[in-house]
Amino acid sequence: MAKAITVPLVPLLARRTLGLDDRAIGVALSAQGVGKVACNFGSARAIAALGDRGTLLLGAGAMAAATLAIAGAPGGAALAAAEFAFGAALSLQQLGRQSWVRVAVAAATRGRAMALLGTWARAASVLGPLVGGGVGARPRPRGGRAAAPRRAARGGAAARAAAAGPAA
Repeated sequence: MAKAITVPLVPLLARRTLGLDDRAIGVALSAQGVGKVACNFGSARAIAALGDRGTLLLGAGAMAAATLAIAGAPGGAALAAAEFAFGAALSLQQLGRQSWVRVAVAAATRGRAMALLGTWARAASVLGPLVGGGVGARPRPRGGRAAAPRRAARGGAAARAAAAGPAA
């Protein structure tokens, strides 16, 4: 669900704090899918080297680090790189999880176990954006005129206009 919560929040972050337009946001977000696809082979090799559980844990840790990198991205290129890293980590985590289930769960109940994991993932893909949208829609204190120079330093026409103050 944590991944799905970011669906509405990353575009808001990118637009409000980084000043990115819709095209740049789309490119940055698509980097996650590219990271997933590009790292599938490497994830399979990681399973051979680290085992199922090690790969699962490495993927989960890397996802946490990539999430922090997404939240702290200073620009569009850094956001795209962090999204790519998140996709790569997601590939590790998902393949590690599937491989672990294959080994840890008896064949007779493996289908139910995979169905339960899949059901949770699909429910999270619905609930996550709802929660994230609610978080993104919450009113935030604007910081008044004291925050305007900080916004202007980050760039963007709206931020520069806010720093200039009201037109006379």
